[in-house]
Amino acid sequence: MASTLTSEKNDSSRIVVLIDECRRMNLEILPPNVNVSGAKFEVTEDGKISFGLEAIKNVGAAAIESIIEARKENGSFKNIYHLLQYVDLRSVNKKILEALVQAGATDSLEGSRAQKFAAVETAINFAQKYQGLQQNKSQISMFELMGDNDRESNEMQFMTYPPLPDVPDWSIQETLNREKELLGFYISGHPLDKFSAEIELFCNLDWENPKTFTKDREVRAAAIISQVKTHFDRNGNIMAFVTLESHYHSFEAVVFASVYSKYADFIEKGNLVFVRGKVSDSGEQSFKILCDEIFPLHEVRNRMSAGLQIIIDIKAIDDREVARLNEIVKQFPGTTPLFFEVRTNGNAQGFIMRSRKYAVILTEEFLNQLYSLLGKENIIIKN
Repeated sequence: MASTLTSEKNDSSRIVVLIDECRRMNLEILPPNVNVSGAKFEVTEDGKISFGLEAIKNVGAAAIESIIEARKENGSFKNIYHLLQYVDLRSVNKKILEALVQAGATDSLEGSRAQKFAAVETAINFAQKYQGLQQNKSQISMFELMGDNDRESNEMQFMTYPPLPDVPDWSIQETLNREKELLGFYISGHPLDKFSAEIELFCNLDWENPKTFTKDREVRAAAIISQVKTHFDRNGNIMAFVTLESHYHSFEAVVFASVYSKYADFIEKGNLVFVRGKVSDSGEQSFKILCDEIFPLHEVRNRMSAGLQIIIDIKAIDDREVARLNEIVKQFPGTTPLFFEVRTNGNAQGFIMRSRKYAVILTEEFLNQLYSLLGKENIIIKN
């Protein structure tokens, strides 16, 4: 499988399919790592597959060869400055180093991706001065590298690396977007991961089961919009052909004008959406739907939920917690029905009552406050 991945290194769509195949075979693919990876995908001693650095866009063979050689001679790199000390700076330039950082290949080095990305120019300048002085001096003072000639008073700073910039971390979404830009796919995570609960509750698409996307079946799925093509229908109204991606697969949605007019604001490349429609055509690992709904994935709980059910064990809850629960519910008014399952004898099912006074909005903040107060196991989103 490692050799197959290497042969397809320039085709990110094939790499995604092969990674999914590895997952099915319980083969773990390690992310790119300047301290481990070779040029090609390789099998490690413990049976895992090491990601090939050749598959990162903008990273050429000469740069990879220089990194591997420096690693062999000097051991594992500790930080971005240490890495650049020993590589050929004619091969490992700014563009390549930025690509390595954004692809996650320097995650084993000190600092966040944002810090290392911001430090690229400083690191290159540091390495240039180091390598220049290395030719003439047997000992290098950090202060000589930084232009400080007062060596005697600064002797203790010998070979101390510059600090990494104090910059904010990238958001998860930005981290993954940059990663995909350089790899052609996500490897350290996926934007849909944070919606795993919603996907389990409201989606019926299962790529492992082709029966879930056979012709004429209604599909409900979470996906990322990867491409949008608009078109005027015969009546002069705008419709769209939308390509949607899940973790390892993609499918098409035809959005006719009547639907497009309702959801046009949400149909943009990069958006995470919930889509519902009937399958018009299907193949082995792809299909096409006629779209009935398409809206932001973060809205699915409030649009699709039949209610929120809160389990209360009257023997385990006290007056303070009841008062706090009342405060929380009042802070998040909405349209989702609220139910209470009241238990009087432990784990046995209690009687369920719908609140006549309150309906709620299912935001992350609201749910997290409920989880903290009563425990996640006592909060149920009904579908």
